[in-house]
Amino acid sequence: MTESNLSFGGLEGMDNSKPKDLSDDELTYYSRQFILDEIGYVGQLRLKGSTATIVGLGGLGTPAATQLAAMGVGHLRVIDRDVVSMSNLHRQHLYTAADVGYPKVEVAAKRLEAMNPHIDVEPIPWSVHKDSVEDFIRDADVVVDGLDNLSARFLVNRACQKHGVPYVFAGAIQTYGSISTLVPGETPCLECFYSGMNDEDLPKCAVVGVHPALLGVISNIEVSEAVHIITGKEPNLAGKLAYFDISNLSYDSVDIRKASSCPVCGEEPSGELQPVEYHEVEELCGRGGRRTFVVQPLERQKLNLNDIKTQALDRNFEMLVEGDLGVTFKIPLTGIVSVLESGIIIYVGADDKTQVRNFYDVFLE
Repeated sequence: MTESNLSFGGLEGMDNSKPKDLSDDELTYYSRQFILDEIGYVGQLRLKGSTATIVGLGGLGTPAATQLAAMGVGHLRVIDRDVVSMSNLHRQHLYTAADVGYPKVEVAAKRLEAMNPHIDVEPIPWSVHKDSVEDFIRDADVVVDGLDNLSARFLVNRACQKHGVPYVFAGAIQTYGSISTLVPGETPCLECFYSGMNDEDLPKCAVVGVHPALLGVISNIEVSEAVHIITGKEPNLAGKLAYFDISNLSYDSVDIRKASSCPVCGEEPSGELQPVEYHEVEELCGRGGRRTFVVQPLERQKLNLNDIKTQALDRNFEMLVEGDLGVTFKIPLTGIVSVLESGIIIYVGADDKTQVRNFYDVFLE
């Protein structure tokens, strides 16, 4: 493996105020890892001094987060706007049935820090939109894709290009998936080769499904690419787009080139950026046969969850979950509502967006 000559990763991007050595406990914890020529002691220190942002804690994000935490990424920032649902569990193995209704980031942070007490996990129960995305990315050494929609990926791509942060892009559906490592200034960006596509044209997991084994394959490669970046080695998929199909165990990769006219990273940009719309109230894939909606305010809040619980009990709602970053309660004859500390709510069982918006206005404003 050759050392990268790209301007990312390595000790120069790390916080020099952090410890330069591993403790005795860390030496034991990582003993089967840093013995590898691929990583080594210096590589382990680089992992310890790094910050990785994982956007989305679903089928790709949860196994990627688990591996990066276990490998010793010192600061892991995990972002997701949702709570655990029963339909997640067949493929998102960081969660259990007892976690249903809890914020995904809360469960993930506790479980990952319990697995590896030598790291810090920063849970952010928030959504990716144009006014929030840069805050998650600007100080990261690498961003790992766990998203389930192209609009959010475009926003992540643009923020990574602006701040010079490598982005390990990936997607998976049914039995096939794709992955590429996008390094600002060195490789194409996402919109060099995905421009013109939109979410309405793409299949949804809730409709066509996704094979859990595929998610393991794709997320494992994401982790490998992220570790290459952090340890200062050239990622294998820089300038390449890899494609996997586990139904027949086929693999292919193609070289991709920067588009000189790309409005995001091109040397001679032309045209307008593809619009990414923000919807305060958005319909998600249904859960348990019921329509499901999310309300995501433009500005992140810090709600007092004790006050939310009191309001719910005063209205004779049944409390189902009382977490540190969110609560979930049942509204008789209506549905189940989760309220996150950040101001996001997920409403399962509402009839339409108007009902959800009215509930939000009365309950939270």
